[in-house]
Amino acid sequence: SEWCVNNGIMITELELAKLLPRCQWFDGEALKMKVASIDSNQELRHICDECNDFNPKERTYIGSYRQFVEMKKGDIIVLHTKGGYTKGGPPQTLSFGVIEDDSLTTMTKEEATQRQCPLDLSGLCDSNSPGGPAARIGFMVKKVKWLRQGELKAVRGPRQVSWLVEASPLWLMKVG
Repeated sequence: SEWCVNNGIMITELELAKLLPRCQWFDGEALKMKVASIDSNQELRHICDECNDFNPKERTYIGSYRQFVEMKKGDIIVLHTKGGYTKGGPPQTLSFGVIEDDSLTTMTKEEATQRQCPLDLSGLCDSNSPGGPAARIGFMVKKVKWLRQGELKAVRGPRQVSWLVEASPLWLMKVG
């Protein structure tokens, strides 16, 4: 997460690209058009269920993948960037940013390695030989202008604000 802030981007899994022909898996604009053509998350789940390349375990995340694709310029996001969730551990830090443009780009395993992405890339396929349903194929990327960071305190316990402990980007405000 901190790597994303340092690189002015936000990333998430590229699994929805498996809805496209393999030759288009790394075409962010084709993916945006495909997702926009599907009316609801329920319909999207059904289409993914019918797709031979789609991993059924990823079905849980379809809504958040779709949300990532639909983020537009000016939308405000927050990301948990530092610290753990254990009591007495390092303080948690949140980063707040604004989506810079409407484009959706992708990042292959090779590009992530070249950019020194600290995530475990061992489950990613090489871009020239994408694997089957269990294989992750890369990342969707959005450009973000990160504006500020702040520590997260005093939200654990019965009055915990659960949406502040998301591990993926949280869409705070939809501008478009």
